[in-house]
Amino acid sequence: MSYSYARTTQKEKEKEKRKELMKVLTKILRKYPKNLLFAMISGSHVYGTSTEDSDYDIRGAFITPPEKKLGLDEFKENDTIQITYDGNLDVHLHEIGKFCQLLAKGNANIIGNLNSPYIKLHLLGKVEFLELKEISRFFITKNIKYHYLSMFENNYTHIANRHIPKKLLMMFRSLLSGSYALKYGSIEENINVLGIKFGYNYWIEKLKQENEAGGILDETKSRDYISFLRTTKDSLDRIAETSKLPTSPSRAAINELNRILLNIRKIVEQNNYKRPPEPD
Repeated sequence: MSYSYARTTQKEKEKEKRKELMKVLTKILRKYPKNLLFAMISGSHVYGTSTEDSDYDIRGAFITPPEKKLGLDEFKENDTIQITYDGNLDVHLHEIGKFCQLLAKGNANIIGNLNSPYIKLHLLGKVEFLELKEISRFFITKNIKYHYLSMFENNYTHIANRHIPKKLLMMFRSLLSGSYALKYGSIEENINVLGIKFGYNYWIEKLKQENEAGGILDETKSRDYISFLRTTKDSLDRIAETSKLPTSPSRAAINELNRILLNIRKIVEQNNYKRPPEPD
């Protein structure tokens, strides 16, 4: 097989995958009440670790009209909604105020959601969404290291996980994502991109093949991967020590996020909670 043919085939696969994922998001927009602002794909389909039986992790934000929160009627709507549709659609949504509060705290999941390559806008216009996405990078601080270390350690502490290719891929992705954020001040969640960036693509491809084959790794194979994981963790620690990221977001960033949040509420209300017109 020629290189050009393989590259074309890969592009076609990526195009088909994108079409599939955008259909999933369209399905959510049709099912969910009209106050949905935006939704995006998260999880294994973004991480580059999905298999044929992987479910779909949907994240996003909705908006609550002010009269529901401020009026006399009893307010029953939660700030966070979790729903499972059709057995394989895991939907997790935050009210936009809660979404922005988490962002202000540097929540890596929220920052990652905003940078997902698979996003559908509903009540929120493109300009307002891009403002929210752009400001998110100012909330990446040195403390993001602990988010990714926690993800790694939650898997690593279970001895059985060290023999499961999927779990090992998750461990590598956690450490490499943390290293990327600390080094470049932005979020990258795709393990294939991370593997190439840090020179780990050989190990990542081997693990992906093991994962697709199924089964459990024997002691020798597991020991090799664990040794390399420890090296990867040491590298993350060194990058964290020299990272130029701030230890906390600036007051200017928080003020700007607050302005963006208030502007989103204002514009959506002005549009009478209907979809904004498409830009020319």
